[in-house]
Amino acid sequence: GMLAVRGRKGKREDERFDECNGGMRNTEFTQETGNGRYGEISHVIVMFPWRRSNLGSQLTRTALDFCKERGFSRLSVAVSSPQTAAISMFQKLGFIQTISHHSTHVNRWFSKLARINVVELEKTI
Repeated sequence: GMLAVRGRKGKREDERFDECNGGMRNTEFTQETGNGRYGEISHVIVMFPWRRSNLGSQLTRTALDFCKERGFSRLSVAVSSPQTAAISMFQKLGFIQTISHHSTHVNRWFSKLARINVVELEKTI
């Protein structure tokens, strides 16, 4: 398996929750904590034979420790809505959904027809 974390500088609240994109606000994360720096999970991959073996959870816990050591205030991740197992795993680890929107990297019409949303989750460290 593999997980990648990028360091980010915090955004203003109105940039983080863009309701023009169909985003839905979760007020629990409306104020920045700490120094405004946070980690963002950009990739998570677990090979098929190793799925459902807690490897994704172990990688995520390692990422949380990594971010804590570097003084990041939170860890965020964006997951497409069909990846229900990944969303469930992050929620079990204490991540809370902050926004859901339709802005994906795939063709806009395809994502609309397939009803694919991007679910963004965060966990305060």
